[in-house]
Amino acid sequence: MLKHSPSVPCRSQRSLVKLVPKLISHTKVCVEGTLQPHKHTTRALKPKPPHKPHQTEPFPHVVRAGAVFIPIHVVKKKLFPKLPGVSVDRVLQEHKVELRPTTLSEERHLRDMELKGCTSRMLKLLALKQLPEIYPDLLNLHWHNSIKQQLGSHSKTGKNPSK
Repeated sequence: MLKHSPSVPCRSQRSLVKLVPKLISHTKVCVEGTLQPHKHTTRALKPKPPHKPHQTEPFPHVVRAGAVFIPIHVVKKKLFPKLPGVSVDRVLQEHKVELRPTTLSEERHLRDMELKGCTSRMLKLLALKQLPEIYPDLLNLHWHNSIKQQLGSHSKTGKNPSK
């Protein structure tokens, strides 16, 4: 029987880690600008069948003292790849989110998972419980950034959106 190590999540923590991308993908923005859970979110919250060893995790993570942490790389390069890193950093500062450094064993674990080419700075850890706090602002920035890019591409091609 395998012993539970601090860097390997237990079954309930793995299911929590798998739940976050589902919650994020099932969140929709209402016309009023507020976030409302999608009707399928309640289905995503139902208990999951037992974890199968051949399944891969949705993204790299670390478990420390029972809490799940994700590297900031996940937020910057996977969840919001089109947002400038400076914008993500600004949102983190506004919310006073503190990124925690990884221990050597955690860094080794993350690099073994899939982050071989990441700098140590991109491996700093964000508590998963803080993601819902910053996610609406990041989504808003992503939306504004996408609109600016679309408007910029129309002006570069000579199209006038008002005509």
